[in-house]
Amino acid sequence: MGDIFAEGVGIAGRSRTALAAFALGMSLVSSAMSFAVDDTPGIGAEMAVSSVAGYFLFWQVMATEGLLDGSRSRGAGFMAYAAVSLITSVAGLLGLVLLILPGLILMARWSLAGALVVARGSAVFAALGESWRLTRGFTWPIVGFFAAVCMAFAVLLLPLGIYAAVSDETANIGAAHYIVEFISNVASYGLSALISCGIVAIFALLVDRDERMASVFA
Repeated sequence: MGDIFAEGVGIAGRSRTALAAFALGMSLVSSAMSFAVDDTPGIGAEMAVSSVAGYFLFWQVMATEGLLDGSRSRGAGFMAYAAVSLITSVAGLLGLVLLILPGLILMARWSLAGALVVARGSAVFAALGESWRLTRGFTWPIVGFFAAVCMAFAVLLLPLGIYAAVSDETANIGAAHYIVEFISNVASYGLSALISCGIVAIFALLVDRDERMASVFA
């Protein structure tokens, strides 16, 4: 787990401008939509924008690290990436709701699927299967990484969420409410960006190393 965090910190440092732009940009979008759009359509629109922005952030981080196949264009693989993200998110969420550990295990075993789609152009189910193979034997360090991230989400976002909910229920929606909401969005999207760096770190540690070893012994 320490290797993932160490590698991820280095990756985050090299891509800090892109990470900051994503976190601040998405926070501004979220805040603007909360003013202009009703809750349900606003949430759907924000999720769509976040999905596209998250894909390009992921692509940019991998490009910065030199982990993309030379033939990969900026727009390649978005639909496959979106499908993989949906499958892994739903499966992980169900696992977390039913029992925390299965959800974390699924997240760990399929953690590389999106990166394989972006970097290598893998098809959806091929990427899921390859991720499952590559993470065999490394499941628990990756589970530890995701568990630590989930704890960070809880510690940072729970107090802010409670304050926003209480002020909303009491109709005490003043400037402080919107400031807290914006800070919460920055923290949430910032952590999401850092998770992307962690996944790229896992990709570099497992996939890139696996491919280099295969070329040496070919």
